[in-house]
Amino acid sequence: MKCSVYGYARVSTQKQSLKMQIEELKKFGCTQIIQEKVSALKERPQFEELLNSLNKGDTLTVWKLDRLGRSMFDLIKIIADLEAKGVKFVSLTENIDTTTATGKMMLMLFSIMAEYELNIKKERQEANKEIARKAGRLGGRPKGLTK
Repeated sequence: MKCSVYGYARVSTQKQSLKMQIEELKKFGCTQIIQEKVSALKERPQFEELLNSLNKGDTLTVWKLDRLGRSMFDLIKIIADLEAKGVKFVSLTENIDTTTATGKMMLMLFSIMAEYELNIKKERQEANKEIARKAGRLGGRPKGLTK
């Protein structure tokens, strides 16, 4: 089975250019480059199709980590899914390559930071809920009309 090196290039709006990303991905040796002009917050059909087509031994390459995931937590999930499929991952700007010990370590550090970020958000939400409860606001929709 032949392994392929795929590139994924994305910009958030139709007015932005993919040219620089594509040039860098070609320099790296990507044989196929999937391009999308869509916000990371919306559905990314080309990206989903690419993820589904990757096979063990393939490599997914991006110009920069933020082209791949919506958040650090999302990014770590995507990379973990790739690793479970046996797909290598490379980010050119951050010099992350999951085939190396250093690349894997960097991803672990990012994973720890993502979990930390998630826990901090939860703590803030709980603190804000407590403040609202003390002020007499219990949350949820207002009660309907009384008789």
